[in-house]
Amino acid sequence: MRRLDWDSEFFGVPAGRIEGLWRDPDAPAHAAWSELVPALLAAAAEQGLVFLDARIAAEELALAQALEMGGFRLVDALSIYLHHLRRLPKRPPQPCAIDIEGFLRDALRAMEWGRLFAEPRVPRAKAEEFYLRTSLHYLARGAALTVVRDGTEPAGVAIGVADEEGSRLAGARLGQLWLFIVAPGRQGKGVGKRLFNQFCAEFSSLVDVVEIGTQIQHGAANRIYRSAGALPVAHALTFHRWAG
Repeated sequence: MRRLDWDSEFFGVPAGRIEGLWRDPDAPAHAAWSELVPALLAAAAEQGLVFLDARIAAEELALAQALEMGGFRLVDALSIYLHHLRRLPKRPPQPCAIDIEGFLRDALRAMEWGRLFAEPRVPRAKAEEFYLRTSLHYLARGAALTVVRDGTEPAGVAIGVADEEGSRLAGARLGQLWLFIVAPGRQGKGVGKRLFNQFCAEFSSLVDVVEIGTQIQHGAANRIYRSAGALPVAHALTFHRWAG
């Protein structure tokens, strides 16, 4: 388990994430996970953690059941993609004058997808503020910003974050697509496809491989990533638990 300082500050309670769960492949799954999850919860209680986040492989059904028995709630089901950018024609990020905070505030009001939007303990306005503040935090620390326009008006924004630690371990430049959002009223007009293509061309100057996670039910986003050649590599389930 790892304490999440950003989440702790934002939600006002000690928060943590379960980042690594393994079992002996020869051990019966239900028996192993049903013993491990209560031990994890006891350790979390000792650390004073109130909010816990866990993401697991979708095929680990016995683990999912053990988490639910331990009071976790399923909030997200994701398709995970890897997209190799090394072979794409590179395009340096384009300077763009945009009120990014204003754009994100408007766009997030219409956003349907995201684990916090499915979290009943987090009000809708609080979830929007979390995604806004986290995006601005990343941008202030050098995250890549791609903006596409419809005429003179911004129509979509994508934010990419380089993974420095993962890059060192993998020996390749890795990154993540943190946010991909189209302005309200401009969905279904090809903006998303144009935004993703431009994002990949610009982000390829910084990373070789980008990881993308999107909700399984988000058909439009999945079609965009697949049609661009992103490789689906996994499905994942995200669970939340609040103590008390």
